Amino acid sequence: FAATDRASSDSNGASDRLIAANDTNPTVGDYDVQLTVAAINGTDADNTAFMVARWTDTSNSYSAGTYSGGAATDKKIVKKVAGVVTELATADTGIAVGDVLLLEVRASGANRLRLLKNGAEQITSGDTEITAIGRAGFGFGNLWVSTDDVTSNTAVDDYRVTEQGVAATPQRTLMGVGR
Repeated sequence: FAATDRASSDSNGASDRLIAANDTNPTVGDYDVQLTVAAINGTDADNTAFMVARWTDTSNSYSAGTYSGGAATDKKIVKKVAGVVTELATADTGIAVGDVLLLEVRASGANRLRLLKNGAEQITSGDTEITAIGRAGFGFGNLWVSTDDVTSNTAVDDYRVTEQGVAATPQRTLMGVGR
């Protein structure tokens, strides 16, 4: 996934979801998932772009990301266990094209999940329920709320997963964008 590549939602459907995951799973419990907002639908309050971590299947994962500019609380960290969605942290910090979002995932510590925007901490959670390393990825649409949408006006760029404490280059392979 090169710096010039872009992943975008290609649906105008209500209540759709697109999730793309690395073809290589993280091998350690501490990793970062990062993306750059390349386009965002700034008027609809139910369009999302998010990162997923510790994703074992569509019913179990952590995720963090942003709603478009029309949402009252645009940043979220969310846990989904056995299909039940729980908001762990929310904030309204705004979003703009070019913003870099980073989800830090740590196996231990008080702030096991941190969402940063352009290097500044936005929200955190100390939740410990999901312990599997799982997969990492990003997506658009209804992972958090069943009526959230995917629109063609939302896109991300420069997606990467970086394992912490491992002497390796960031994993930058993209697979399977689709609904």
